[in-house]
Amino acid sequence: MPRRLFLLSLLTLLLLAPASTAWARGGGWEPLNNQPFTLEACGTTVDVTYPMDKEYQRVTTDAQGNQHIKVTGALKATFTDTATGRSVTYNVSGPGDSIAYTNGDFLFDATGRNFVILSPEQVAMTGLPQIFVTSGPISLLFRADGSVQVQRLGNHLQDVCAALTG
Repeated sequence: MPRRLFLLSLLTLLLLAPASTAWARGGGWEPLNNQPFTLEACGTTVDVTYPMDKEYQRVTTDAQGNQHIKVTGALKATFTDTATGRSVTYNVSGPGDSIAYTNGDFLFDATGRNFVILSPEQVAMTGLPQIFVTSGPISLLFRADGSVQVQRLGNHLQDVCAALTG
C-alpha cells in the first residue's frame, strides 16, 4: 500500500510540475509567445530572437474597456546586426504592468529589465536610442498619433544600437 501511494503521489507531482510556475502566479495567466522579428534600426538590419522565453501574461479589462496587461516570467532577447553578425543578449524579464487604452494610447509601465524599440520619429522626440534596455522603473506613454511621452525612465539605460554597431 505505501508503494502505491508513493507512485500515485509521484505521478501527480510529475503531471503538475510544468504548470506549477503559472499556477504560483494565480489564475488567468497565459504563456506570452514572443516571436522573432527583423527590423531596420541602428542604421542596419537587426534580427531579434528569444533564446529564453518563459513569460506569462494576464489581461483584464476595466469598466471603461481599457486592457490591463500584466507580464512576468523569464525572457532573454538577442539582437543581431545581420550585416556584421555581431550580437548582444540581454535578460529583459521585466515585470511589466501596462495599459492599452480604448483611445489607442498605450502605457508601457514596467520595472526590472526591459527593452524598448522606438521609431526614428520617436527617437527625435525623446533623444533616446532607437533600441535600448533599461533597468528599474520605466513608464512611456505611446500615443495613438505615434508620439511618445517619457513619464519615468529606468535607473540605467543601455544603448543596444551602440553595442551592435560600436
